[in-house]
Amino acid sequence: MLQYPLYTEGSKTLLDSRIDIAKYSIVRAACCLQCACRKRDDPDESMDAKIDWALKQAESLFLDCSEFQDDWPLSGCSFSYDRKLLATRYLYGSPYANTYFNKFILTI
Repeated sequence: MLQYPLYTEGSKTLLDSRIDIAKYSIVRAACCLQCACRKRDDPDESMDAKIDWALKQAESLFLDCSEFQDDWPLSGCSFSYDRKLLATRYLYGSPYANTYFNKFILTI
């Protein structure tokens, strides 16, 4: 392992902090270089891995029906801006007359 002097002005705690930051930065830079080398060698690898991970995460999600109202299948949901409320929505109406409406239910 190569060692170089680190010239700094200030207290011993400042020197220790700068050494800790340098060690952290070197480890992060090494990880970034490894990732860049992998992307250079196989550019499709990282995108395929991300897609596989997203598909595995999506397998655990299941949009069935609302617990709070009737048994209409859910068409989606979204969180409020402060992430305290969940709004679920489902389509209701007549499939034969092509009249569907969104109905929202807020969940706390």
